[in-house]
Amino acid sequence: MKKVLFFAAIVLMNVAAHAQTSDKLTVRIEGMHCDHCAHKVKTLLEEKLSLSDIDFDLEKRTIAVAYDGQTATKDKIMETLAATERYKAQPYSADDVILREKEYRIADMHCAKCAHRISESVGSMEGVDSLGFDIENHNVLVRYDANRTSRDSVREALLKLGFTPVSYYKSDAADYAYLLIPADKANAETEEQAEEIEGVNDVCVNAKRNALAITFVKKKTSAEQIIAQLKTAGVEAKLPAPHVCKEEAE
Repeated sequence: MKKVLFFAAIVLMNVAAHAQTSDKLTVRIEGMHCDHCAHKVKTLLEEKLSLSDIDFDLEKRTIAVAYDGQTATKDKIMETLAATERYKAQPYSADDVILREKEYRIADMHCAKCAHRISESVGSMEGVDSLGFDIENHNVLVRYDANRTSRDSVREALLKLGFTPVSYYKSDAADYAYLLIPADKANAETEEQAEEIEGVNDVCVNAKRNALAITFVKKKTSAEQIIAQLKTAGVEAKLPAPHVCKEEAE
C-alpha cells in the first residue's frame, strides 16, 4: 500500500510540474531578423527569467515561450523584451497579416512567357500578395503573407513549374552559377555536397532540367572552383550552352 501511495505521489508531482510549465506565450518581434538576433533573445530570456523552452520562427519573426507563471509570467516576459528596445514584443495572432519579401534569381526564366507562367501559378497561391519581375536579369520578387504561406512553399511551387530558384541579393559581394549535372546526380545528395562548399550561400537542384543553381560569395569562391570541387565529390557539372528560348519563339 505504501508503495502504491509513493508512486501515486510521484505521478501527481510530475503532473503538477508539467502544469507549471503549460502556459505558452507567442509574440512577434519585428527587430529579430536573423539567427544572431534569435540567439540574443534566447540568451536574454535564459539569463533574466531562466526560460529555455523557446521556439523561433524567423520568417514570421515570432517566438513561442513556455513559462510557469511563477518565476516567469507573461508580463515579465514582455517587460524583459521591451527593456531591450530592439526586441520589444507585440501580440501575435494567426489572423495577422505578416508581409514579407523574398527575391529569387531564376537563371532559367528567360522571357515574358516564362514570367507569365510564374505569375499565373505562384501569383494565385494563397498568401502571395504580389510578384515583381526583372526578366533581363532573371529575378523575381515575391511579396507574401508569412502567416498563410512561406518562402519554402513559393520555392517548391517554382520548382514544380520547372524553374530553378536560388536566393538573390542586391549586393556586389554575391554571384550566381547555373550548371548542368547528370540526371543521376540531380538529387538531395548533390544539393548537400554543394552546400558544403565554402562561400556557397544557397543551392537548388532541379531534377526536371538536371540543373544546379547556386548563390555564392565572390571573395570566397567562383563558378570554376565550384565545378572543380563538385568534380572531386563525383559530380560532373558544366556551364550550359547559350540559351535559345523556345517559349519566346512560339
